[in-house]
Amino acid sequence: MSPQQRASVEKQWAEATKDIPLPVLESLAALEEAIRETLKRLSQVTFRGPRILALCPFHDDQQIGSFMLRMQTGWYKCYACGASGGLAKLMRHVGMEDLDIRAHLKHVDFKALAKAFLAPGSDPFQWTLPEGLLDRYRGVPKLLLDRGHAPQLLQAMEIGYDSRRSRAIFPIRMWTGELVAIQSRLVLQSNKERRWRFYEREVQEDLPRSIIRAYDLAEYTPGPARSAVFFNEHHVFVGLLEGSLRSPVVLVEGPGHALRVMAAGYPCLASFGTHLAQGTGGKGQLPRLVDTLTRTRIRWGYKPTLILASDGDRAGRESAFHTALRLGPGFDVRIADLPSGKDPEDLDTRQLRPLLAGAQSYATYAGRDDEVGNWARDVLVTHLEQGERRWR
Repeated sequence: MSPQQRASVEKQWAEATKDIPLPVLESLAALEEAIRETLKRLSQVTFRGPRILALCPFHDDQQIGSFMLRMQTGWYKCYACGASGGLAKLMRHVGMEDLDIRAHLKHVDFKALAKAFLAPGSDPFQWTLPEGLLDRYRGVPKLLLDRGHAPQLLQAMEIGYDSRRSRAIFPIRMWTGELVAIQSRLVLQSNKERRWRFYEREVQEDLPRSIIRAYDLAEYTPGPARSAVFFNEHHVFVGLLEGSLRSPVVLVEGPGHALRVMAAGYPCLASFGTHLAQGTGGKGQLPRLVDTLTRTRIRWGYKPTLILASDGDRAGRESAFHTALRLGPGFDVRIADLPSGKDPEDLDTRQLRPLLAGAQSYATYAGRDDEVGNWARDVLVTHLEQGERRWR
C-alpha cells in the first residue's frame, strides 16, 4: 500500500470511527489489522468511506461493485452471488487456517462491537464458535426439501444436516456476522421431540481438541439463543442500521417459516417461538429489536415497517398482538392474517405473498371476527395490567 493510499485509509477510518466510544476503539484497531491481513488475499481492493470493495472471492467476479466489506464490523456481502457473513468466515474461505484466524481475531471483542452498535447493555453470548464446526454438517435435510424449500436457499442460509443425530442445523450469527450459536431440530417424522439448542457434549464430540483449546470451548455452554438472538439477523439488522433495507421486514416464529417468507421475497427474522412477546427488561429479543428499529428511525428519518407473521392459532395471534402493543405507535407494525391453524411454512409462496402484502394494522387485526374466541380482549387486558404495574 502506497503512502498516499495509507493516508487515505487512515482518514476514512477516522471518519468511520469518530462517534464510537473510546473503549471500543481498541477492539476496532485489532479488527482493522485482521481486515488488512484478509485484504492481502483479495483482488482489486478499493476503499469507499467505511466500506471496502473488491472482487468477490465466492464467485467468478470480473468487476468490483457487488462485493462489499464493512470496516467497522468485518461483515461482508456480495449482492451478485448472495454470499455474506463475518470476517472469520471470509478469512477461512480465502485459505487461512482456523488457528491462524483465531490468532488474528483474538483481540477483537465482537461482543463489545455488538454493544456499541446495536444493543447497549446486553451480553447474550460468551463464546464465538469456529467456522470449521459447520463443515461437520454438510448436506441438506430431506425433511426441509420435502416441505418445499429450495436447495439454493438452504445453501445460501448455510443450513446443514447432522447425520449422526438426524437433525437440521441452523447457524446463528450476530449482526457482525460472527457464528455465536447453533440451533438444531430433529428431522425424523416419527420422533416428536424437537431439540433446538446445541449442547456442550456436541461441541466436544464434533471439534478437534486443538480447536477446542484455541477457542476456549472446554467449558462451553450454549448461549441463550431463544431469548437473545434472531436467525438471519446478520442479513437484516445491518441493512436496517445502514438504511439500505427499505422493504418491510417480516418477523416469524421459526427458521422454517423464515425460509418460506424469504422465498416469497421478503427479508425475514425468526424469533424461535413466542418468546418475543414475553421478553422483559434490557435483555431478550424485544429490546434488541426495538433498539434497532429506533436507531433506524432516528438516523434515516423513516419508520421501518415490521410485519408480524405468527402462526394462525390462538397462541400465535396473541403473541403477534401483544408484540404489536409493546412496540407501540413509534413503528409501522402490521399483522399478517394467516389462515386458522396455519403457519407460513404450511403455505406456498403464491399463497403467502398476498397475505404479507395485505398485512393489517394491529387495531384492524384485533377487531376481526375469530372462531378461537376473544383473544384480543384478553391480550389487551393483560397488556394494560402490566402497564399499570410498571407505573406503580
